[in-house]
Amino acid sequence: MGAEATSMMTADVVVSIAGDTLIEGVFSVDDDTPIAAPWVAVSVASDRDWQVDTTGGAQGAVVNGFGADAPSDDWLISPPFDIDLWAQTSLAFDYFQNFSGPELEVLLGADFQEGTEPSSVHWSPMSVDFSCVENNEWTRQGGVDISAFAVRQCRLAFRYTTLGTAGGEGKLIGINNVRVSTIIPDMPAPESYTFDEWKAKNGYFKSGDPSGAADADPDGDGFTNGLEYRFDLDPKSGAGFGNLPQISILEDGTYQVTYRRISDDAAWTVQLSDDLENWAVAVEGQDIETTIQKDEGLGEVLEIVRVDLKSMNHYVRVVLP
Repeated sequence: MGAEATSMMTADVVVSIAGDTLIEGVFSVDDDTPIAAPWVAVSVASDRDWQVDTTGGAQGAVVNGFGADAPSDDWLISPPFDIDLWAQTSLAFDYFQNFSGPELEVLLGADFQEGTEPSSVHWSPMSVDFSCVENNEWTRQGGVDISAFAVRQCRLAFRYTTLGTAGGEGKLIGINNVRVSTIIPDMPAPESYTFDEWKAKNGYFKSGDPSGAADADPDGDGFTNGLEYRFDLDPKSGAGFGNLPQISILEDGTYQVTYRRISDDAAWTVQLSDDLENWAVAVEGQDIETTIQKDEGLGEVLEIVRVDLKSMNHYVRVVLP
């Protein structure tokens, strides 16, 4: 049975072009190195601050309040960035945790200025699900929708706290490869990326969880896990549909469809229509000109597909077999 993901527009509607990276945070220098600009590490309490270190076999910005001189309250804060009004904007980052203690807080705020205490200004918590994260493993947290902060300059903050300084009162936490981007969240992939590997790599479902079946729809958004996999969406969140086909109008007046997919052997087709009833397969070179951009460092698996529409049809859809 076929399935369709449809994105439509008329000529008087404009949707932002996908793919802009607003901020990045890659923490990869010598171990035991303090966090360097443009990121800011602020220690409100304790002598165990965020720093670049190796944990779990990989580097990142790491903090560990065990054995500190006081309970920790330590912040890792991004440089300021702007979120566009019409952009679907998402956050993704690599995350590591071990031991037990309070959860890491992921926050967005517009009022922080360097030199001030971050806890003295307003921050809004972001909904990040750490419930499926395994201890002592790096996992990718992706598709966190932060579009609600549009039309303001803001900063991203990771706040680390502990209950005390003894064992069991604070976690060891690492952060790396932070990216805030429009439309397309970054999600690393292994060399082969089957449905089961996609679930396991991103920690969406624990082994044997029936809600992780291909035909299940645990977030009730109308997309089964199988479809969420094909477009690399978050199957546990009905928000953040930035990977579905997005349409924009280019400077020359032609349309462009942009979407992110997990490549496979089955053929994907682009179809055009003038009336939403009669659809025809777009002809390469005549109606469309397709380009595929594979993410650097992500192997041959995740692709950004851009289809420039040359015809004047009013509607377009991408059809999955």
